[in-house]
Amino acid sequence: MKKLKVDVNIGDLYAVKLPSDKWGAVKVLNRVDNSFLLFLTNYYEKEMPSPNHQSLRKAFYQSRGMIEGAEWSIFWVDGYPSKNYIWLGTEEISKHEEELKSNRYAGNWKDYLPMDLIYQEEWERENKDSLNLMIKEVKDNENGDKLTYDHMDDAEFWGLICLLDGGQHKPLKKNVGILIKELSERTVETIFAFEETLSYKLFLLDTPTHAHQTTEADSYFSPDQFLYARCAVMARGQAYFERILANPSMLDLDLEFEELLSVTTKAYKRKTKDNFSYTSTYDYETFSNKQAWGL
Repeated sequence: MKKLKVDVNIGDLYAVKLPSDKWGAVKVLNRVDNSFLLFLTNYYEKEMPSPNHQSLRKAFYQSRGMIEGAEWSIFWVDGYPSKNYIWLGTEEISKHEEELKSNRYAGNWKDYLPMDLIYQEEWERENKDSLNLMIKEVKDNENGDKLTYDHMDDAEFWGLICLLDGGQHKPLKKNVGILIKELSERTVETIFAFEETLSYKLFLLDTPTHAHQTTEADSYFSPDQFLYARCAVMARGQAYFERILANPSMLDLDLEFEELLSVTTKAYKRKTKDNFSYTSTYDYETFSNKQAWGL
């Protein structure tokens, strides 16, 4: 077990046992004098986390009914952690974490700052029937009026995509499972919103110029490979997507990331134990952007 540090630095990870008899953890994102910006990590287990546990790299996303909308659990605190906080180590702040902001103030650095984890667990338990009703509503509308959901906020969407570590030239397929697990821990509505956003952004890339189809283009063209190449663009993150969207000639048709297409289906299955039947507003299949293709 790590000893309590005398000072607190950016990147420090601290674990604390909660009244629910489970452990939570926070990470220090910023410091101004004796005030600290913390994010509540996604760790919530019976055992104290190991320093390399994957959930410590993810901010907890709360979506309780008592909160208007949904938000990351990020907040400012004053002072220093009590002796009940166990220092797990220090790690580098990622680019995504550097961009996280919050106006939420949680007072002094008390013993039980990660209570959002408990509140979320209680809310989900109390609203289990509502969740099941939402799933039934989708099923009942399969052959009737199609339900549609709003797009996910860009910050949340690209924050999830960041879990693929797509800053590399070739996004890491081994991280797809991490994205699926994270998405499955959100609400059903959030899973649908992710599908809406992913489909729409793939639709925007579905143009003949992105496919390098001109009058002089080769006669052979694979619609499937073009779709998988667009997925590879998405997997590399927001900055790369926006660059390719504005510069179609930069799209590398030899890259592919087909696994991205099944993330929502698998996340939904993991959460509900049921098959995914939601159809997004926009179709991401090649040639679906009929205006761009002149169809």
